[in-house]
Amino acid sequence: MRSFPEYKVSGHSHPTAVRPTGPTYSSRWYLCPLHLPVCSSWYKDSILQSSPPYVKAQTLSWFGHINRMPETSTVKKIYKWKPFTRRPLGRPKSRWADDVRNDLKKMKLRNWAGQVQDRLKWKDIVEKAKTLPEL
Repeated sequence: MRSFPEYKVSGHSHPTAVRPTGPTYSSRWYLCPLHLPVCSSWYKDSILQSSPPYVKAQTLSWFGHINRMPETSTVKKIYKWKPFTRRPLGRPKSRWADDVRNDLKKMKLRNWAGQVQDRLKWKDIVEKAKTLPEL
């Protein structure tokens, strides 16, 4: 059986990422299946517990920035753009704006459209999002 080197990361044994060689359908990196339980516990402990409040706050910050932009801005045009084609059958895919609106509902924030225009109020909302564990 082939062994893969491991590294210690914050007290946990972390497997080495292995890049496939030869003809494959994808050139993505993958982890050795033998180390998957170790990796998943390491991932849950270190990454999932620490980054989401910051990531959610950055997402809300960008959402406010986009909504304060003038209508002629290219970014705002792309944000409001609706495709001309029909959506595929089945459950609709989650969109970025829907996720942000769900986060605003979890924060019990009403009238966010008016509060977005005031930068100082929106900055306070973004800081509040960093401390909420339910996001």
